[in-house]
Amino acid sequence: MHKPLQPAVLNLQENIGAAGWQLPEEEYDTISNLPQQRYFTGSLAMHEDGPWRNYEELWDEKDVSEPL
Repeated sequence: MHKPLQPAVLNLQENIGAAGWQLPEEEYDTISNLPQQRYFTGSLAMHEDGPWRNYEELWDEKDVSEPL
C-alpha cells in the first residue's frame, strides 16, 4: 500500500523547486542599501579563557556598537 507523502517531504520538494528563484535587481538594491546593525554584539561569547577574548578577535572591527 502506498503511503502519502509526509508534510516535511512536501516542504522539501517545494524548497528544491524554488532553487532557481532570484530577487529582482531593483529589490536587491533596495535591501542592500538598508542600514545594518548587529543586535548581538558577541559579549556573551567572549571570555578570557575562550576562543574570543575581545571584539577584535570576534569581529572584523573594534567598535560593534555603531551600525555597520
